[in-house]
Amino acid sequence: MTEPQGVAGSDDTAAAPSAKAAPAVPERQHPSIFHYPIDACDVSDKASLEAFRDKLQHWSELFERDPDASLAGQFADMMWFDIAWRTANEAR
Repeated sequence: MTEPQGVAGSDDTAAAPSAKAAPAVPERQHPSIFHYPIDACDVSDKASLEAFRDKLQHWSELFERDPDASLAGQFADMMWFDIAWRTANEAR
């Protein structure tokens, strides 16, 4: 007796887990959050200002970039889970 096709353990390739990795999130160019170029700023240490801006831009992208994995979405989910828990707990 032969095993039906598509059952785990058979020789069917559809039943085998795929070896393809999930595609990475494409890097999108995030618009600058700064209104003035570094040259127009009245700062004595422009290298530190540039490092600060790079880090702030990076955190801004992490906060807002991908709707499924952004920090803003995670904060909103945590807040709503907390609200739901407190509401259900107070109703007891």
